[in-house]
Amino acid sequence: MIVGGVVGLALAPLMLVLARRSTRTARPTSAVESVAGALVAGVGIVAAEVGGSATSLALLASVAVFGGAAMIVDVTELRLPNRLVAAQSVAVVLAVSVTGGADPNALIRAAVAAAAMGMVATGLLFVVPTAFGWGDVKILPSLAAATAFLGWRCTALTVGLSGLLLLVSAVTAALNRPGGDVPYGPALVLGTLAGVALTL
Repeated sequence: MIVGGVVGLALAPLMLVLARRSTRTARPTSAVESVAGALVAGVGIVAAEVGGSATSLALLASVAVFGGAAMIVDVTELRLPNRLVAAQSVAVVLAVSVTGGADPNALIRAAVAAAAMGMVATGLLFVVPTAFGWGDVKILPSLAAATAFLGWRCTALTVGLSGLLLLVSAVTAALNRPGGDVPYGPALVLGTLAGVALTL
């Protein structure tokens, strides 16, 4: 448990380093970094205290580090960096592959969820191109795979939480920057982290 807590606390600094190295035009504000770091560290500590399978903790760490860094860049520059999205995808695939042999049904769920989410998001982007960006489309399959691997309950919970956070993000952006773009990365990543943590 102590080791788990230390690992949880170590996720936040690693996430912040990746975020800073991925920004192009501006460094994330201290407020954004502090809030993101506290949230990710909190999720890590809760996960360490509650416990969970090695796969669930690995999935949580993958989304916390790479997805967390991507959401910080999204808030700062309104984009989700390809290298962070790709790194998260690879980390999720490795996490489910390590123990997937013991639960082939979980692997099938993850593959189906990733493919379905990718197709739906791509289709929506072409139908409503102003609703969100390619970065959102690229990050969704790995998030869907991570939650579906742990069970459809985790996926449903994540969808609900992410949807609520997306609504809050849209309203907040409309009030602060009428007509401006909405950073959906934080809602998607935090919704996933919360969904996974709550189903450990």
